[in-house]
Amino acid sequence: MYYYSYPRATTGWQFIVGLIAALVCTILLYVLVFPEKRKAELSKFFVTVKEFFSLKYLIIEKIAKVIYVFITMLCICVGFFLLFGRTFLV
Repeated sequence: MYYYSYPRATTGWQFIVGLIAALVCTILLYVLVFPEKRKAELSKFFVTVKEFFSLKYLIIEKIAKVIYVFITMLCICVGFFLLFGRTFLV
């Protein structure tokens, strides 16, 4: 059987290329999309991107609230059943 193992050096260049690509995209967004004077000439997609990065819609707040309520209810329900165990139904 043939086995192919990846060299250990492959993850290093991928991280560096990703870092450079993120830096280039950040600079392009700050120069081409974020200035207020360019808002009139932006397409609908770039207006949405601008609003997303300017935090007009806080999605993380809703996600955190759902996670908080779920974990709170999980603790209450699990604690309730651990407290009474099988003797609760008898």
